[in-house]
Amino acid sequence: MVVTVSHAGYVKRVPLSTYRAQRRGGKGGRACSPDEDFVSRLFVASTHTPVLFFSSRGQVYKEKVWRLPVAAPNARGKALINILRWSRASASPPSCRCRMIPPGPIST
Repeated sequence: MVVTVSHAGYVKRVPLSTYRAQRRGGKGGRACSPDEDFVSRLFVASTHTPVLFFSSRGQVYKEKVWRLPVAAPNARGKALINILRWSRASASPPSCRCRMIPPGPIST
């Protein structure tokens, strides 16, 4: 799965088989127009790989890749604040950054 997180806070996953290698003279694909939003994080992961989302308030949210919404490469995805279970006590949702945690033991 290819996990994409946009600058505006939208997240989606796309099967890796959707993408293909560009050949000579190809135009390539376009995910969205640069005026709307742009991709800030993109990584390839297994469906059971956990992804950590770090909020601006110091909280960490963990979601597995299979829980993220499946979308087309040119789709926007789903807002990250609608996927994560953040406390609604605050007036505004936290801004988040994501990081993929590789499977296996964590070395120190």
